[in-house]
Amino acid sequence: PLRDSQDSSERVRILFPDGQATFRIDPRLTDEQQKIHFKGLFPRTSTRVEWKVDGQTVPSDADMQCWWTLQRGMHRVSFSAWSQTTLLGTSKELNFQVR
Repeated sequence: PLRDSQDSSERVRILFPDGQATFRIDPRLTDEQQKIHFKGLFPRTSTRVEWKVDGQTVPSDADMQCWWTLQRGMHRVSFSAWSQTTLLGTSKELNFQVR
């Protein structure tokens, strides 16, 4: 994720994947080798981000990086940016596909 240089009123948005992206599972690779690195733009005052795929929270690390293992099907992704217990904003939900 990228921290925006604007104040917390700046909208949060997904940078990757873009809407309607399609990914393909390669049967020659392990699950660990087939992950999407979600990227988002959020206010610099954010202390955590919470990514969701199909309504389920996907863990992110201390650096607010989030990787998701490919699973076949149509999916929805979004994230929320927080400063402590204050919600700063929620991204627009985007669709993507894994074949």
